[in-house]
Amino acid sequence: MNKLLGRIKCQISDAHEAVWTRHPLLTQYPCFKSAPVAAQHVLSLFGGPILAARDPSLRALREAALMAGRTLVVPDSGSSALYSIPVTAMVDGVLKIDPIPRGSVLYSGDLSVLVVGCHAFDPLNTWLYGMGCATAYLISELPELTSKPPLVICMASDAQQVSGWPTMAESHQAAAVITATRLIVLGTGETEVL
Repeated sequence: MNKLLGRIKCQISDAHEAVWTRHPLLTQYPCFKSAPVAAQHVLSLFGGPILAARDPSLRALREAALMAGRTLVVPDSGSSALYSIPVTAMVDGVLKIDPIPRGSVLYSGDLSVLVVGCHAFDPLNTWLYGMGCATAYLISELPELTSKPPLVICMASDAQQVSGWPTMAESHQAAAVITATRLIVLGTGETEVL
């Protein structure tokens, strides 16, 4: 697995998408420079409340959602409850979700989409690649936390695209991947330039 993760790290670096992060864990999905652009695409393509996984790579999406006045929902660290995050949780344009910010309230309403991260994706595979992440557990808990499970999409860098990875690296399924340049329907490889 370390070899696969090293390959993604190199692809992101070669694409000049690398972002410095403090004490990154190998299991964390990589952050990427074009995340703010990808986040704007997510917001323009999907209306309604957004559930964003806790992955550091989705920080740009969480902050953009609040700045746009959208309902932002995040799971607690154990994925046992969902919280609506208030815009007042942003301090100097930065949102920290650990611990859940003051003023957040338990959320049990409808959700339009669950946005997750990944280590890598293959346009011809509906399974995202992720090693040792909590996202698969969050997805398994959604039927208990929501009345209707939302559509699962992934926000990633174009540099995270791969092919031919082993099934043991598969983590969770998604309908599509949104990058700074494309909307990719997983399983079909259909791509729309954004």
